[in-house]
Amino acid sequence: MSKVETISPETTVLNLLAGRWVSQAISAAAVLGISDVLTENSTMSLPELAEATDCDSNMLKRLMAILVGEGIYFYEPSTERYANTNLGRTLATEGNLRHLAEFLGSPNQVSPWAALAQCIRSGESAFKVQHGQDLYPWLDNQPQDASLYDQAIDQFTLRIAQALSMAYDFGSAQKVMDVGGGLGTTLAILLAKWPHLQGTLIDREQVIRRAIPKFRDSQLADRCCFEATDFFENLPQNGDIYILKHILHNWNKQDAVSILKHCRKVVATDGRLLVIEGILPPGTDRNFARLMDLQMMMLFGKGGARTKQEFKSLFSLAGWKLLHTTYPLDEFSRLLIGKPV
Repeated sequence: MSKVETISPETTVLNLLAGRWVSQAISAAAVLGISDVLTENSTMSLPELAEATDCDSNMLKRLMAILVGEGIYFYEPSTERYANTNLGRTLATEGNLRHLAEFLGSPNQVSPWAALAQCIRSGESAFKVQHGQDLYPWLDNQPQDASLYDQAIDQFTLRIAQALSMAYDFGSAQKVMDVGGGLGTTLAILLAKWPHLQGTLIDREQVIRRAIPKFRDSQLADRCCFEATDFFENLPQNGDIYILKHILHNWNKQDAVSILKHCRKVVATDGRLLVIEGILPPGTDRNFARLMDLQMMMLFGKGGARTKQEFKSLFSLAGWKLLHTTYPLDEFSRLLIGKPV
């Protein structure tokens, strides 16, 4: 009878701890532009890849060994050449995840994880413990980090916005308000898909200043307005649709209800609220929404992901009825539709 090999608890935990090393390797690949180089060339030898990325060949070989093992890149031993894979292409500039991978591996995002235990004890965000400010005020004074953040969120947003433009019928709407809409990627895609729409991008003044150039020279310029405001204090009135994309998970219950109430106060009589969030599933199985919840706890403290029942409660407290259907927009994001009551 053959022996059945078992993996020790220590080995299992060590492999889990090594996940941090893998994620940093992926981030390094994004920073170095490896996927871009391999996209431009069908296959490359190590010396060619090292020269193209301006890397030390021995160091690069060690990095590539990890990334090949994870399926990010492919290596053919017989020819000693590397090639891209579908996973690696997501880290190219034209992919969906390069800037997000760069951002998540950047020093300002890595260092707060060292304060996670302290954050869990105190209830403060680990980001604030580490940097002395909440994320958004900190970004206002760090233009390079703010630019990378904008690019990362833009790439994360792109697929969601495209899915939203097809999943929801905007045919009867006229005015769409994108609350906390960042650089306006979602709004731009909706206006392009639905030519009759007029849009308003709503965010903090510093963000609006970064967003305006994106629209200034486009064909959408005459159909988009900009509102620099605090969405806890003031929102433009009589919008047919108010969009909150990955906003509520930044805030605790009281603040989330306050945001929803402000939207309810100004929405048109037959208007709708479109909330895009990850939804926590029942149980404790590994799930991207649950992992994202930990990321939000690190960044924002007392916000977080919620169950569908918790969203239903938030909507009700703020004067909205959550319609029973939730629409998947990607592997993580769900569309929740609110009707004023």
